Amino acid sequence: MIVSAFVVACNGEGKDSVEKADSANAVRIDAAGRGQRAADKKTASFLTEAADITLAQSQLSELAFQKSLDQKLKSFGSKMMRDHSMMNEAIKALSAGLQVTIPTAVGETNQKKLDDLKAKDNEGFDKALTNTMVQLHENEISLFEKASGNVDNADVKAFIDNGLPQLNIHLDSLKLLQKMLK
Repeated sequence: MIVSAFVVACNGEGKDSVEKADSANAVRIDAAGRGQRAADKKTASFLTEAADITLAQSQLSELAFQKSLDQKLKSFGSKMMRDHSMMNEAIKALSAGLQVTIPTAVGETNQKKLDDLKAKDNEGFDKALTNTMVQLHENEISLFEKASGNVDNADVKAFIDNGLPQLNIHLDSLKLLQKMLK
């Protein structure tokens, strides 16, 4: 019965990667009530959202590195690609250990932002990219801060506490770049 419910949850046609992960986690959390080990709802939700936004940050960083005309933004994009790649790997490891399904692709909302940026011509691209990166970092920091007080798992809490300072440094750097590009 659990397996069939899991298959139905994972095969939700029309759902984006984040919705599919949420559905799979809901089934798994329900199964945990019947004796199987799984993360609690707050932890699973945080890991799913963190995976989505970190995947988006990785792709935005790659876009900055590839398409930006500003050398400082291009260089910062390279640094962020490394940082968010490491965060992605940490989220994957935590999720696997807690039996949490995370998205493997950027969700619809963040994908639309990426697509809009990819369609921009060079004029205005750097400014629009930086504005999007600032917004996503603010969202990511808010997500981490909220989860810091709600997540009980010690490993996930340590990940949050170690990640927040790095995200704040990214945001500060992006705000400086944003001012330079105005």
